[in-house]
Amino acid sequence: MSAPKNTGAHSSLFFLLTTLAVFLIGHLATRSMNLMADEYAHLLAITKMLQTGNFFPRSGLSSLWGYHWSMVFCSRLVHNNSPETIRLFSTSLSLCCIASFFFLARRIEKDSTSQKAFSFLLFPPILPFFFLIYTDVYAMMFIFLCLFFALKNRPWISGFFGFLGMLVRQNNIIWLALIASLIYFQNYYPQYGRKDVKRWVHQFLFFFLAVIALVAFAVWNKGFALEKTSTTT
Repeated sequence: MSAPKNTGAHSSLFFLLTTLAVFLIGHLATRSMNLMADEYAHLLAITKMLQTGNFFPRSGLSSLWGYHWSMVFCSRLVHNNSPETIRLFSTSLSLCCIASFFFLARRIEKDSTSQKAFSFLLFPPILPFFFLIYTDVYAMMFIFLCLFFALKNRPWISGFFGFLGMLVRQNNIIWLALIASLIYFQNYYPQYGRKDVKRWVHQFLFFFLAVIALVAFAVWNKGFALEKTSTTT
């Protein structure tokens, strides 16, 4: 019985050391690179927030501002918003995403945790985004946490992280709907009578708030996506 436990501990330690090495190499390789693609728009939004105090810019972005608010908060802590510093913050949050995926994978199937985590860490289409000023990995972290607490039957915490994930990318509402359905069918189905619903519906508070907030945003913004680029004539 002790051998499998030791093997699992060794695999987890090897994964941790590999992850730290990959992130160190990745950050050192990208920290001084010129900005690329959407990094310009994200850094510009962060800089405008810091300089003007306008935390709801509508031009230059397609996603919501949760990622940018987090970068603004971190930048103010160190009084530095250089591209290198923002990339370091983004890389650090990506490391948190790896950790959240690891614990989610262990929750689903403990024996194959390290294999799944390695697959995610080294997946070529995702790997470069760990070190860049992008919203994708940060948004995934909240969805992983949302699903993790859903599997632990903690709907309130699950919905809270799902709500935060929607503030980063509004299309995460699709994942919230899926995870809310999972919670219902895993814990409450077939309780759909009026008295039954009253007993558990409050557990889905943050899921409902996410829908309400997204609809309110769509009405205010006249659409679900912010303008990708601003046009002038």
